[in-house]
This record gives sequence, structure tokens and C-alpha cells, in this order.
Amino acid sequence: MTRTISQTPAEAYIAVNPDEALPSGDARYVALDAVRGARNIAESLRDLVTIRERGAGVGESRDYARFLVTGHRGCGKTTELYRLQDLLVQAAFAVVYFDAEIEFDLLNQNVDWWSILLEIIWQVDEQLSNRRTTCTSPMTSATAPSSGWREW
Repeated sequence: MTRTISQTPAEAYIAVNPDEALPSGDARYVALDAVRGARNIAESLRDLVTIRERGAGVGESRDYARFLVTGHRGCGKTTELYRLQDLLVQAAFAVVYFDAEIEFDLLNQNVDWWSILLEIIWQVDEQLSNRRTTCTSPMTSATAPSSGWREW
């Protein structure tokens, strides 16, 4: 699809929809790293996840990576998370992604922590089962019962 360049502020306003997250690789994505004065957030997070995962040896406890991505509506949080998802998949990670606005009625219901936890469990099971991947964790051989163990 060919898009014309907006010539007026009104055309630019109409062309931009801050409620639409750009998929990874979208031609409309503009890297603002130089203006922000920082390295690309998706690449930085990918590197941190990779370092933590590959840095822990067999039998060592892991300090798993956890990040909070915040910002005002339309600033690019979801777009960067889509990019991070693609970068992690390229680095051979299994990524489970779901949109809370789709899974929950956030405007009309109170979402409790257990609802979020159950949805995470459901999404991990659903998405990893569909991929038919095998868990290669050293823990699986030590903790898996001889029958009934489900590999992802």
C-alpha cells in the first residue's frame, strides 16, 4: 500500500492514529533514538534478556529479567514491544504475547490480580502448545515425572 506524504497539519492528523500500534517492520516506524538520547529500547531490552539467560550456568539460580514499560497513550510502547518480540524470536526465545485490552473488558470490569495470573497461564499454555516446542531446561530431566509430563 502506497501512502502519500501529508502536506498540511490537518492531513497529518488524519493520517496518524495513536491507537494503532505499528507491527514490527512497518515502513511508518521512525527511530527516534538520536532525539531521545538513548539506544533503541527494544534492542536494549533484547540484550538484557539475552545476557541474563545466557549468563546463568547449569545449576545456578537465575535472576529473570523483568521490565516495566510506561508512557503516555500513543508514545510507542506497544510498537516497541512488537519489535522486542521479533528480536527475541530471532534470538531463539519463545515469546508469549497477548493484549490485555482484548482479553479483559478494562473499561467495564475490575480486573483482579488472579484474573491476570490465570490469563497468563492460559496464554502460555495455548501459545506454546501450538508451537510444539520442546523445553530444554536442565530442570525438566530432574523434576519431570516419568509419565504424564507435558513438553512445550
